[in-house]
Amino acid sequence: PKGLYIHGSVGVGKSMLMDLFYSACGADESPPDDYDDDDDDTPPHHEPVRRRRRRCHFHEFMLDVHGRMHAYKMEYPRADPVPPVAATLAKEARLLCFDEMQITDIADAMI
Repeated sequence: PKGLYIHGSVGVGKSMLMDLFYSACGADESPPDDYDDDDDDTPPHHEPVRRRRRRCHFHEFMLDVHGRMHAYKMEYPRADPVPPVAATLAKEARLLCFDEMQITDIADAMI
């Protein structure tokens, strides 16, 4: 996965730039059921598929992640919840755009 971090002073257009990028990535469409998802060439029998995306505040995202991890731990108390929760999130959105990213808990940074 590749990433980009935009930083700067208040009011210089960071969110606007991210909004433009997010909009340019196209509509949220789910791939066909038989779509090959291993990041190599798109199968020849399909048009290119625009993958699902998600734009949210980082705090909102981490609340969602922690909620999913708690639910997983309630069902599987001895298992590590991070890999299955991360796999689910990766299936739900190929592109994540975080606004207002601020890490105040080192555990969030590790996740």
